[in-house]
Amino acid sequence: MKKGLKGIETKNKLLAIASDEFAEVGFDNTKIDTIVRIANLTKPSFYLYFKSKQAIFDELVAMCTTKLEDMVRKLALIKMDKDSSGSHRLRTVFESFFEEVLKNKELMIIGIELNTNKDKILHQLTDIVKENLRVESNINYIKPLFSNDIFASILVTNSIMLCRDFLLTKKSSPKELATILSSLFSEGILNSIGV
Repeated sequence: MKKGLKGIETKNKLLAIASDEFAEVGFDNTKIDTIVRIANLTKPSFYLYFKSKQAIFDELVAMCTTKLEDMVRKLALIKMDKDSSGSHRLRTVFESFFEEVLKNKELMIIGIELNTNKDKILHQLTDIVKENLRVESNINYIKPLFSNDIFASILVTNSIMLCRDFLLTKKSSPKELATILSSLFSEGILNSIGV
């Protein structure tokens, strides 16, 4: 790989173009020729940075996985004013997640949909949500009666499905999805002081 600022810029350019291509047409239909043509580079230049199409895809999957994990971790850090209801907090967290997915569609498409190890990332995201729920339970925002394992899995799988089927297809907005999910969950999981 080339060193220096120009090399970093070129590699990042290839990654950005490949990300768009994989997200738009999928792994099988993405061609190195298309990536280098859009980047205004030669095929040998591509191979200075990546051994193959699979290599650039794997790097993108790793990047998307890290970004998804960071995004989910940050949801626990959303501060609410002390007078906010628990259902408002849920709606805010869900809406923030859906807005981030909409801004970074490739995260969902490459990191989850095209990822051959999608179960692994779903388990990682579920573990992060589980820890977020444990913290929320400790501060008495949610009922400690529920299994955090089960509830975290429900949250992750439902959120991913809604992103794929409604958000990325533009059938629903982040606000609509957040309102529906927060309504479904708030009555069952929030303590009366959080409602």
